[in-house]
Amino acid sequence: MSDTTLIASDMALSGILHAKEQTVIIEGSFEGEVHADNIYINSGARFEGVAVSKTAKIDGIFAGILETDALVVHDNAKMSGEIIADSLVIDSGADITGVVMRKTPLV
Repeated sequence: MSDTTLIASDMALSGILHAKEQTVIIEGSFEGEVHADNIYINSGARFEGVAVSKTAKIDGIFAGILETDALVVHDNAKMSGEIIADSLVIDSGADITGVVMRKTPLV
């Protein structure tokens, strides 16, 4: 069984994707809910919905709710919505609008 799910640039999907212990790479568009170890939204890709992962790398368009342990937002990214993460890295060209919260409260 493959440990990577690819949504190619010429694909537009919607639904619920449970990809436990897998990497989901979105190059096209996805609307719905994704649960995976790693989620990558590449430049030119679009995601709308809810995403839950251990790590996430965004370089495309993200609108919705993202809950992750570690998030990297690259130069081309445009994010809006709610971000819940323990670790956050934002490149200087990224565009983020919305609410950002720490996943694990500080003691």
